[in-house]
Amino acid sequence: MLSLGFSTAIGTQGFSWREQEAIEGFEWIELALGYCRDNSQATWEKNLQQLRNDYDTAKKLGLKVWSIHLPYGGGMDLTSDISESENVLQNLKQYVDATIDMGPHCYVTHAHGRSENVSDEERSMLLENANRNVAALSSYIAEKGAILAVEGLPRTCIGNTAKECEYIIKDTKAKICFDVNHMMNDTHENFASVLGENIQTVHLSDYDLGDEKHWVPGDGKINWKEILGLLSGIHYTGPMMFEVKFRKDGITPTLQDVKNGFYNAIK
Repeated sequence: MLSLGFSTAIGTQGFSWREQEAIEGFEWIELALGYCRDNSQATWEKNLQQLRNDYDTAKKLGLKVWSIHLPYGGGMDLTSDISESENVLQNLKQYVDATIDMGPHCYVTHAHGRSENVSDEERSMLLENANRNVAALSSYIAEKGAILAVEGLPRTCIGNTAKECEYIIKDTKAKICFDVNHMMNDTHENFASVLGENIQTVHLSDYDLGDEKHWVPGDGKINWKEILGLLSGIHYTGPMMFEVKFRKDGITPTLQDVKNGFYNAIK
C-alpha cells in the first residue's frame, strides 16, 4: 500500500482538510507557504501563525509532517547576488528556526523567486547565485537534522530542467523536489534519470503537458503508471505527496477526489 500525503495548499477555492473524515487514507502533510510580496514583520507573523495553526491541527488529526514549503519571492529569492544573499538567507533561516521543532523530513524551496522574464545572459549568473545560496541554506538545514529540497520549476524559471536543477545542487547538501506538474522544458523520464536518488520528495498533480494546472490525477495527460515506475526505478521511498489545487471541471477538489483519481489512474 502506498503512503499518501498532501500539501495544505489543496483546494485553494475553499476545501478544508481540517476534519478527520476529510483526511481518510492520508498519513503525511506538507505545511505550505507560497509567494510573499515582502518579508515585513507583519507578513512574518502571519505566515508563522498559519504554520503553527496548521501544525497543531495536523497533530490532532494524527498526521505527520513530511515537509515544510518555505515562502518565496520578496526578500527570499535564492538567485540573489552576494550583496543581497545575507539578507535572503537570514529571512529563510528564521522560518527554519521557528519550525524545525515540527519535525519535517525536508524543507521545499523555489530557487527562483523573482520575475520569470530572464534573459539568456542573466541565466548563467542566476544559476551560479542559486548554487551558492542553496549551498549555504542546505548546510544550515542539515545541521538542524533536515534536508533542503529544491523544487523543479516551470516555464522560464531558474531550475526548469534536470540539468539546471543538477547544477543548482552541485556540491551542496541539497536534494530535489520532483514536481511532475512542472515538466514543460524536460520530460519526466529524463528528470528522474538525471537526478535519480537526489529526488527526496515529490509534488504530484496533473496537467495538460502545456502549463502547470495542479489538477486531480487523471484530469490531465500524465501517465501515472509511468510516474510510479520512474519513482520505483530511482528507489524513491518517500510518500506520494499531492499538491492538488483544482479539478479540471472547476469544482473544488477534496482529498478523496485526489485519492480516488490517483488510484484509478494507476489501475
